[in-house]
Amino acid sequence: MVIGIDDHLVFPIFKNGFSSLHQTTGRRIILNNDIKNLEGPIDVIVRDPEWRFVSGFNQYMFDSKYTEGSDDWSHTIVKAYDDIRNNKLTDAHFIPQFVWLMQLSKYYKKQVRFKGVEHLANITTLRKNRAIWHPQQQKDAFVKVEPLDEYVEVDKNLMKYIDQTVNLTELIKRYKNVLP
Repeated sequence: MVIGIDDHLVFPIFKNGFSSLHQTTGRRIILNNDIKNLEGPIDVIVRDPEWRFVSGFNQYMFDSKYTEGSDDWSHTIVKAYDDIRNNKLTDAHFIPQFVWLMQLSKYYKKQVRFKGVEHLANITTLRKNRAIWHPQQQKDAFVKVEPLDEYVEVDKNLMKYIDQTVNLTELIKRYKNVLP
């Protein structure tokens, strides 16, 4: 899916302003094969991969039924983290952003423009005064977990493209072998 807001075309990724983009009034949703007809470039909002992993893990734990029936919250966190590390658990909130781009590449082969999460303030007023959580600003509501290399390494490559426009197909070819 691509979201059109005013003159912006944005590919939403979980934990990178996804909800704010969906809640913006006046948006238009472009799906699947209709994406092929877009001229682009499409903006891709990327977030620091380590911060995103921690935030995504916490979102997953908050949203999931993973904790039901457990009296020991810390044990549940350790189990979920181990399940992720052992490839028994995955979720859209913490999978690499690159995986999302691979999905987009099924329908779109042209130019994408990478933007940091602060760019959301240019697209939607829902993000203007919202802070981007950083793990060093540990909050009680967040569980501190160590980002797993296999989830963040490929996305670290994406960060060097912020404020650049690149061909999505070429980008996928360049980094697809970085995934574990």
